Amino acid sequence: MKRRQRHICGAVDEIITSTVGRERNTEQPSSSWGNRDPQEIRKAALEPFACGTVPVLLNQSEALDPRARIVGGSECPKGHCPWQVLLTTRGKGFCGGIIIRPLWVLTASHCLEDIQAHNLQVLEGTEQVLQVARILMHEDYVARTADGDIALLLLATPIRYSAHATPVCLPTRRLAEQQLWAVASHTVSGWGRRGENGPTSRLLRRAQVPRIRTLDCEEQSGVRLTANMFCAGFLDGTQDSCKGDSGGPLVTLYRRTVFLLGVVSWGRGCARPGNYGIYTRVSNYLDWIHNRRQEVELQGNHTALPVPTTDHSLS
Repeated sequence: MKRRQRHICGAVDEIITSTVGRERNTEQPSSSWGNRDPQEIRKAALEPFACGTVPVLLNQSEALDPRARIVGGSECPKGHCPWQVLLTTRGKGFCGGIIIRPLWVLTASHCLEDIQAHNLQVLEGTEQVLQVARILMHEDYVARTADGDIALLLLATPIRYSAHATPVCLPTRRLAEQQLWAVASHTVSGWGRRGENGPTSRLLRRAQVPRIRTLDCEEQSGVRLTANMFCAGFLDGTQDSCKGDSGGPLVTLYRRTVFLLGVVSWGRGCARPGNYGIYTRVSNYLDWIHNRRQEVELQGNHTALPVPTTDHSLS
C-alpha cells in the first residue's frame, strides 16, 4: 500500500526565516499573524535570500505557482522550486528533500530506512553536492502505517544560498490551520515517475493539487489516516505525485510567500482513479523540528562530526 521511494519539485510558535550565513527567528503575535504582510518576514533577513521566496521571479510578472502536473505534467523551470533537493546514494537519486536551513534538509523517514549517512548526499539547484553528516528519523515513525513519516538531515557543510537554492518557510501552526489550509490549491514537485509504470523524470516537475478533507479522503478512497497525515490530489487520478517523489514538498503560496505544509509520504499507485496522495502534516512536527535542530546545534561544530552514523534518536 505504501509508495516507497517517491522522488519529487520551523517554527514552534514563530515563523522561521533563513539567511545566508545567519539565521534569525522572528516572533509574531498569534492573534494578528493572519493579517501580517509576508514582506515583514523578509525584512528580518539580512541577506536577499529569505525563506519562501523565488529570487528568479522577484522582478518578473510570472506567477510563483503555475498550474502543472507531475504525472504527465510540466517542468519546474530552473530556480522556480529553489527549496527542492534530490537525495542520492551511490550516484542515484531515490527521494526528494526540502531546504529549511543552510545545514538542514527535511524529508520522509521511510526514505531512510536502509540508508547510512556516509552513503547519502544531497543535490540542490545549483548542482552543489553535499554530504549528509547525520540522519534523524522521527522516534515515533511506524513503517507499517507510515505515521511519523518525517526526518531531518544534518549536512556536513552548509548549502550556499543563491537564486536557485533557498529555504522554504515553515509556518506557525496557527497560520497553517487558520490560513494556509483555506488556500484552494497547493504545489507538489519532484523527479518521480511520470506514470505508475513509467520512467522517472529527468526534469524537476510540479503539480497543483487541492487538499482533501480527511473524512472525504477516507470514505472515497478507503484508506485510514492518522492525525499526522492529510490527503491531496484528484479522485479522477488526473494529477498526483508518484514513486520517487517521497520526501519532497507540498507547499502553499500565501501573500507571495511560500510555506511548507506537507512532505510526500505514501499512496496507492500513482494517480490511480479513486485514490489520493498522502502527505505528512508538517504543522504537527514544528516542535520536533525545532527541538532536534537545537539539540544538535548545541553540540557545537557541525562540520567536524565523528564518523557519520544513522541516528534515530538523540535523547
